Amino acid sequence: MHRFGLLLLALHVPVIVATAGMRGYGWSHGVLEGLVPAGCAIVAGWAWPTRFERAAPLTVGLFASSATLTHLLGGSTLLVVHFVLAIAFLVAYAVPGAWLVALGFAVFEHAVLGVLDPHSIYGHDTTTAAKVTLILVHGAILLGGAVLSWRLARRATPSVRQGP
Repeated sequence: MHRFGLLLLALHVPVIVATAGMRGYGWSHGVLEGLVPAGCAIVAGWAWPTRFERAAPLTVGLFASSATLTHLLGGSTLLVVHFVLAIAFLVAYAVPGAWLVALGFAVFEHAVLGVLDPHSIYGHDTTTAAKVTLILVHGAILLGGAVLSWRLARRATPSVRQGP
């Protein structure tokens, strides 16, 4: 599953670069935007001793890819599907600690970047109350996913829990 995640993350890099170029941001902007997922893929590919240490940069990379594509597409709400697919991957990946990383990323992205450039996060300027509501809703979804992932990992056989 980890190798599939690395491949998935690596495939996001050319998509991000191409999207930036086609949307008028420029190819150099796309290359800069693609550095985060590329760097996360490299770090996640190192031979870390635990599954969490391999999963954390992979999680950041996937969620950063979702956030970057949302930004490049002007905060399009259609990109929520991309986030849902990243969440589905985390459920299948079954590394409970990765959910804390995803939760931290989502809160950071909504709270900090949503204040600095709300249009690229939400697709429009929005009130503070609406931003807080979105942070709470997305946080609750990620916490629910964490519980589900934890339960799945507990039911897995010991060899699956240990990972390669």
